[in-house]
Amino acid sequence: MKEKLKTISIIHLGLCAGLIFAYYFIGKDYFKEASFNDVSGMDYLYLFLPLIAYYLSQFLYQNQLKNLSSSQSEDEKFMIFQTASIMRWAIIEGCAFAILFIAPQFIYLGVLLIVYLVIIRPTESQINTVLNSRN
Repeated sequence: MKEKLKTISIIHLGLCAGLIFAYYFIGKDYFKEASFNDVSGMDYLYLFLPLIAYYLSQFLYQNQLKNLSSSQSEDEKFMIFQTASIMRWAIIEGCAFAILFIAPQFIYLGVLLIVYLVIIRPTESQINTVLNSRN
């Protein structure tokens, strides 16, 4: 389990580091200009984009975990968990990049997504809980 945890942790770390570097190097100028005062028309969609990404990622994550069964081996269960996690992270990361490049005035919403992505990092206890609770 330690080797599998190491692999999935490196994937997660890479996603988080890429986002943080992009926000630091590309978005550093936008932090000064970020404002919710100029919200109009289509901009309201960008305000709800993080919520949509959160709920979509959770829905797909839970939907993928429904494929777990007690008849599967530990390796098969872990592969399903890893796929579900990567799908969830990819949606959050994609939304954060979309905010950075399409609506940089809402860059702080992207920062919230990055914080959420860091918080949902995989841990051994989380993996064991998910894999053993789906019997």
